[in-house]
Amino acid sequence: MAIQTNPVQQRMEYLADMWNDLPIAEYKIICAEIDGQDIEMMNAFHWYMLGTDTPIEDLAIIFESEFADPDTYSLSLVRELEGVVNLWNEAEMPKGIDKIPIEWKPDYSILDKNKALLFVDNLNRLAEEFPLRENQYVVANLLMPHINMQSYIRSWIRKLLDLDLSPNIKILLTEVKKDKTYDELLLLYPKDIYLWKPDIDTANVICQTASMGDPLDSGTDYRSCFARLMKTIGEQNYKKTLDEGEKCIKIAADNITKDPYWIAQVVTVYVALSNEDYRFGKEKDAFLRADKAITTGKLMPDIVGNELGCSVVAQAQLNKASLFCFGKQWKDAYPLFKDAADNLVKSNVFISALESYRMAGFCADKTGYLSDALDNLYKGYRISENIENETLQRSTFPFLIYQLKNLDYKIYISEQELNERAKEVLGDNWEEIIRSLRKRPDLDNLYADNPYITEPFDYQAS
Repeated sequence: MAIQTNPVQQRMEYLADMWNDLPIAEYKIICAEIDGQDIEMMNAFHWYMLGTDTPIEDLAIIFESEFADPDTYSLSLVRELEGVVNLWNEAEMPKGIDKIPIEWKPDYSILDKNKALLFVDNLNRLAEEFPLRENQYVVANLLMPHINMQSYIRSWIRKLLDLDLSPNIKILLTEVKKDKTYDELLLLYPKDIYLWKPDIDTANVICQTASMGDPLDSGTDYRSCFARLMKTIGEQNYKKTLDEGEKCIKIAADNITKDPYWIAQVVTVYVALSNEDYRFGKEKDAFLRADKAITTGKLMPDIVGNELGCSVVAQAQLNKASLFCFGKQWKDAYPLFKDAADNLVKSNVFISALESYRMAGFCADKTGYLSDALDNLYKGYRISENIENETLQRSTFPFLIYQLKNLDYKIYISEQELNERAKEVLGDNWEEIIRSLRKRPDLDNLYADNPYITEPFDYQAS
């Protein structure tokens, strides 16, 4: 009997077939270019590549080290590589499977002006340990999380391409189309870098997955309808978006008496529709639905408690605040961001609370309320103490530090404390990170792919 697979598994197998058909033998680097909505599916494929029961025969290694300092990135990669090898050597194999230990040891003594050499040399030696067949490769998947380090990443990649990378090794990079981190390199190194545009189509995968389940279950019906809503949003079909949105609201409203948690779904859909209203120039409708989201959300805390209830209210408040920001109505956006931040603290969602306080500070500053701006930024700063440094490194925490430095922060925090905290979170090159923000000409250009201010609420991820 054939084994049934779900739509996600089917898409992984499809991407694996695409990977196997790529002309990777001719290139050093494969650069996967994807849409923003496909990030999670691409991440799933990265881990799928590690499987021993997949159509992919290449040996993949995932490197998750943050690109925080171009001088130490190779060191971070080699340490990560050492951890992978140690994990293999220490792992217990199932019965019937012989484990061949890997004799490779890292060499940290390599010093060179080319900072990529440490990684390339160690990776080359590791590849020699594997009895690779013809057209089988070691794939180094560099995820490269970073904060505003695009130019440094390009420089590091150029240095890597100047070195003798073993032909048995391929580097896999991934980026969202709009980021354009590797566009310049693709033009400069057409013989070394291959541009792969995988057909991921997350929207359809979600629709197919959502339709699975008991057809008599209202949850199945809602998931299918919500998936279609997300698909129409991606297709920018405003009329169909409204139709699917109203269907979602009706399904949720019909079930509220059975389960009050459906209220959160009503809020989520109103948020989604208000964003689409605004996108298509229907500002009056956008704010009307944004208000409905807030009014509906305020029912939640008394019913389900603060932890979930206040986070739902905050979701709606952040949405309306973002709409005001689109029109640069800072005075109206400020109290919404502040109230949302307070609600997120009640919900223990500290990373979002930090960002909301930061935005409250931003909008207050724009309005001329400098005391309020500083007060909210300080609250965001203190909230950071509840968040792990690794999470803060991938957040807008550097921008909060940037904003504090532009105000009279010493009323609340000593210069020594602020500098030590910035160094603790961002590393020894924290000052360079902050300086790079000061050099950006687009810091006041709201929503121009600009992480300085918040994006509209990501209802697709809710």
